[in-house]
Amino acid sequence: ATYSLLAMPHDPATLWAGTEIGLFESTDNGQSWHYADNGLPAVSIWQLGITDDQVIAATHGLGIWTVTIPELPPLPVVTRVPRIAGLAQGPDGVLAIGLDLRSPYDSTQVLVNEAVFTTIPCNADTVSMVIDYPVTQAITLQVKALALRDGEIYPSAPRTIEVTPLQQPQAGYATNFDDMPADFSGSGFSIRTWPGFTSPAAHTTHPHADGVNLTFSLMIPIIVSADSAYIHFDEIAIVEPGDPGSQFGDPNFWDYVIVEGSSDGITWLPLLDGYDARADAAWLNAYNVGQGGSPSLFRERAIDIHQTFSAGETILIRFRLFADEYVTGWGWVIDNLEIQQELPVDEVSGTLPKEFMLAQNHPNPFRQSTTIAFALPNAADVTLSVYDLAGRMVSTLVQEPLDAGSYEVTWKTTGLASGAYLARLRAGDLEATIRMAVVK
Repeated sequence: ATYSLLAMPHDPATLWAGTEIGLFESTDNGQSWHYADNGLPAVSIWQLGITDDQVIAATHGLGIWTVTIPELPPLPVVTRVPRIAGLAQGPDGVLAIGLDLRSPYDSTQVLVNEAVFTTIPCNADTVSMVIDYPVTQAITLQVKALALRDGEIYPSAPRTIEVTPLQQPQAGYATNFDDMPADFSGSGFSIRTWPGFTSPAAHTTHPHADGVNLTFSLMIPIIVSADSAYIHFDEIAIVEPGDPGSQFGDPNFWDYVIVEGSSDGITWLPLLDGYDARADAAWLNAYNVGQGGSPSLFRERAIDIHQTFSAGETILIRFRLFADEYVTGWGWVIDNLEIQQELPVDEVSGTLPKEFMLAQNHPNPFRQSTTIAFALPNAADVTLSVYDLAGRMVSTLVQEPLDAGSYEVTWKTTGLASGAYLARLRAGDLEATIRMAVVK
């Protein structure tokens, strides 16, 4: 039986056949055959092939045999197409085009919306590069590369991106969305007054769709402050909760919302872990009973940018809702956004904060210090104290009359052991408690 037949490229009339009893050769295009007495044992030959100037025989039981034939012509050079490796608009506002030249080319053109933007001369070796493209208007761009070699054109697959001109970097930003700011871009969010709410805010669709990745990006780069680098906003996040005990990043942590930052527009880092309706008991209850958002469900979120980025860095900030393909939820709404800057009093018009609140400390767990934020809808005599689990008070952080407003205090754990502690806030007849974890 013949298992493999090979024609010699340098002499088409010469054929080699791998059989169950050894190698046979024909020098007259198969008219006659003879046993190839070239030292190869009389063993079954399952496969024959050519690599460079060698013929390779795969045998049954005696491994791989090779023979060098100098007359074999060199194999043709395989030319690979170029690749657009990435598109990203960074805080400088410029679109960075990542380009991989994966073979030597005579020249390569980079086309943006079918117009030649730049031409790269001959490259002798493979090379990767980044090309800057200026963004002058809000537009969808298609980018592709056309490489030329020996008269043949090798096109890359096209990639698209939505871009918009960025404003100059700022030290801070604040809006209550009442003036419908045009400072954001993305998909799935819009600034509007939802039924049951009294003023505009940034809403996802309600309910949001399955299998979506919605983004809401601030198109003003922020210079990270050396002092209080915090993001504050009011929110309602009624999205599908993960399985009990699941944490962000687990495969059974289903839908989530997250706030992210980027210093290059390519790599987006979480400013805090993603979270779902379990982040607040009232949100979880609303999800479980099929209830939508209402103003009474607003909670304040405080995020320390210094946990992710250093002072002096210029970053972009975005809000993102991810939903898998199965269960949907009401969605996310964001209001009264403050990034390293407070809303002016005349802009607030007495509407902030909306309710009494003690936010979860951040970071948590922590080693030496943590920040505790709280909000007062009315002036009150306020006490904020920390207790251990035995009920012993270990620190008093606030004990004074305070006006209505939002506040932050820092608790330093000098001299305290690792373990769980409780922060208890009292304001008149109102009281709230959070649990904190110290890790030494």
